[in-house]
Amino acid sequence: MTSGLPIALASTNGSGKIYRHPTFGLWPVSLRDDLRRALAVGVRKVVLWSDKHGTAEALFPSDNYDPFFNINTPEDLMKAEAMQ
Repeated sequence: MTSGLPIALASTNGSGKIYRHPTFGLWPVSLRDDLRRALAVGVRKVVLWSDKHGTAEALFPSDNYDPFFNINTPEDLMKAEAMQ
């Protein structure tokens, strides 16, 4: 089943809210020139660029933890290790 939208972004449902993870997406190569132009004018948030084209959600289960948990600090690493 397809949504008819060109871009699919990973998303999770946490505490009743949908969280999109735009760095984990799938989009057609035909959008590469538009992405290059966006980067050239200073767009740095993938979601701003992808929303322009329309996105569908690829919902990942996140019952026990967010599979896209971001590890940036030693504390984050300790949290991630506790999820195992």
